[in-house]
Amino acid sequence: MVAEDSDDLWYAYNLIAVRDSVMAVTFRKVQREVPGGGRDSERVRLKLEVQVEEVDYDKDAAVLRIRGKNILENDHVKIGAFHTLEIELKRPFVLRKGIWDSLALDTLKQASDPAASADLAVVLMQEGLGQIFLALKKFFENVLQAFVKHVDFSVVRCAVIASPGFTKDQFHRHLLLEAERRQLRPIIENKSRIILVHTNSGYRHSLGEVLNAPNVMNMIKDTKAAKEVKALNDFFTMLSNDPARACYGPKHVEVAHERMAVQTLLITDELFRLLYSVDDLQSWHNSLELQLFSGSLYQTSKTLRCNSYIEVQLVVAVFQRFGFSQIGNAIPC
Repeated sequence: MVAEDSDDLWYAYNLIAVRDSVMAVTFRKVQREVPGGGRDSERVRLKLEVQVEEVDYDKDAAVLRIRGKNILENDHVKIGAFHTLEIELKRPFVLRKGIWDSLALDTLKQASDPAASADLAVVLMQEGLGQIFLALKKFFENVLQAFVKHVDFSVVRCAVIASPGFTKDQFHRHLLLEAERRQLRPIIENKSRIILVHTNSGYRHSLGEVLNAPNVMNMIKDTKAAKEVKALNDFFTMLSNDPARACYGPKHVEVAHERMAVQTLLITDELFRLLYSVDDLQSWHNSLELQLFSGSLYQTSKTLRCNSYIEVQLVVAVFQRFGFSQIGNAIPC
């Protein structure tokens, strides 16, 4: 395994358990004899495998520290000697478990291929954003290659090509013509599932416009993505019409949870990046698990949010079953 970003390290932290074994390249200070009977020490690079006794995730340094006893024979480190492996970004490691249960396998699958659970593929375009390419044709060819590589119609409900102006229409024609010429069967057989949407820009924040387009929502209406969009829209509506029942920000949400007032919990991927310690991360993780039994839970992407007024605070939000004014000691939300 190789952790590409801090999210991958968090996945790895939750995958690695006591009594698992982890193998990686590491460094260790070793003693060696020198002429004259003395001893000298040097730091050597070697490969060790430890049986896990303790795992620590340092969020600020983006590193996993895995402490355990060495189980791989080595000239410098005895079997049974304690060592701490440090797993950093881009550093390969091997994880072995006695049993890979379904939860661990699902976590591994999600971490290694987020697209495997995608409902929707979106190509956002805009004239000028492709100016690094020498010509429009070359730009379209690069986008086509990315489309073929990343869009799997056996997984996604539909693929959206979105842009301001006519760039989307030009690329759509290019895509279908090239698919016929090269006999790209997945595109030919699923061309009815390729939708064109007008957006105000070709930047990532325009995903909100894509997801609110009626023709897109009709294709994905029973999917996780559509339910998340509806939940966010319902939240903003409630925030305007019944603000006593709409609360956002970690502290306010914690109070609502303590008072069993949470009807629907919205949480974005930004929350886990903003928390400061592993204890905080684990506490929120446990709260999310509990929420599954007491109400609705939606885990959404920051890119779905379009209300800049609460951009900073809306890492976590709730619909309440009742307003705080009804249960006393009101907290302003």
